Amino acid sequence: KDIDKLMYILNCTSFDITTHTEFAYQVSDKREFHTKQLIMLSLGRLCNSHKRIDRILEFGHRFHSVNDGWKLEIVGDGEDRAMLELLAKKKKLKDYAFLGATENPQGYFAKSRIFLMTSETEGFGMTIIEAMAGGCVPIVMDTFPTVHEIIDNKIDGIIVKRNDYRGMRNAANYICEHFEMMSNNAIIKSKKFTAEAITQKWIDLINKITDNK
Repeated sequence: KDIDKLMYILNCTSFDITTHTEFAYQVSDKREFHTKQLIMLSLGRLCNSHKRIDRILEFGHRFHSVNDGWKLEIVGDGEDRAMLELLAKKKKLKDYAFLGATENPQGYFAKSRIFLMTSETEGFGMTIIEAMAGGCVPIVMDTFPTVHEIIDNKIDGIIVKRNDYRGMRNAANYICEHFEMMSNNAIIKSKKFTAEAITQKWIDLINKITDNK
């Protein structure tokens, strides 16, 4: 009844963001962002009812032209991999690859320019923050509320409407034009979600509750 007593604290990343961002800089050759590769990345479990990778394949079908320099990399494994690989062939996608599961997601984020998330829903979307920490700018469908807690639109990522493939194309073009600024902003934003930063929020909350007793 008293919403003033209600508050929330966001998740923290599961790895050291400082190390991750330094790795991103190393991969991009001494902080020169333009050396990142023209890769659009999807990274997650291949469960289509949840992650909706079919939307990414549809976007790839509409965005790609032959030899445009971009490559779509799909990292992850799951029960729908065979179905999605068949769908990609039916759509006659070019310059794409299903790369399977990985124990080094940071390496993919560090070399890629754009991260794509088209899930039907998410609780929080940790991979968005992980991508941002690697200087990989996210394009995310507006299918879950917490995306607005992570991304400042057209500053450190872009939020598009559900199934808005034209919006995704416009977002990709916008990121291409403003990549260095948005990549840098994404790295800065990711530092709000370090274990240290989130732990401090819990400490502050506990101290506030204790002081009010």
